[in-house]
Amino acid sequence: MDDAFLDGTFHDGQELGHRDMSEVPHPFIAESLALMEAWPDSERDKVFFIHLNHTNPLLQPGSPASLNVEEKGYHVARHGDQFQL
Repeated sequence: MDDAFLDGTFHDGQELGHRDMSEVPHPFIAESLALMEAWPDSERDKVFFIHLNHTNPLLQPGSPASLNVEEKGYHVARHGDQFQL
């Protein structure tokens, strides 16, 4: 099985209200979700967001942001997850 591990540093541009996010070279999870919107469920199921910033609401399982990502068929990698290489 193939998995895709995507940079999930920031959920969206509102996360660091005091910084110009155009100076932060990370894609937003919200942007990635929009780009993958037409993907079939079988492909979405392969996507895991990793490398979450401490301000990212996906760090909290059950948060509205986490639930949104999971309801769309993607995953958030959590501490202790193991993957077969």
